[in-house]
Amino acid sequence: MATRASIAASFNCLRSYAQSLNRALTVPYPPYEAIGLRADVSLEADVEAMVAAATKQFGTVDILVNNAAISKSLQITPFEKLTIEQWRRILDVNTIGVFLCCRAVAPIMRAKKRGRIVN
Repeated sequence: MATRASIAASFNCLRSYAQSLNRALTVPYPPYEAIGLRADVSLEADVEAMVAAATKQFGTVDILVNNAAISKSLQITPFEKLTIEQWRRILDVNTIGVFLCCRAVAPIMRAKKRGRIVN
C-alpha cells in the first residue's frame, strides 16, 4: 500500500511565476497531492490564510518547514550599508515569519499531540 503524501508549498513572488509554480505543483504524482499557495510570511493574515487553506485541503498540518528568507540582494553587502527599512524587511521575513508560521500551526499540532517543525 502506497503512503499518501500531501504538500502545501507557499511562496511570495511575481503573480506569473506563482501561477507557474502552482501548475507544476498541482500535476498529479500519485501518491502525492500538492497545492501551491501564495503568501507573504511576514504578514499575519497571509500566514493564517495559508494554514487555513492547507488544513482545508488536507485536513491537518503534520510538518512545517520554515524556508522563507530574504536578504538585501544575492550579492554580499556589508550590514552597515543596509538601510533600516531593508533591515526591518529582512527581520520581518526571516524572524517574524518563522514566529507567525509556528504560531499558526502549533494549535493544530498540539491538538493531535504530534507534528514537526523544521527551522
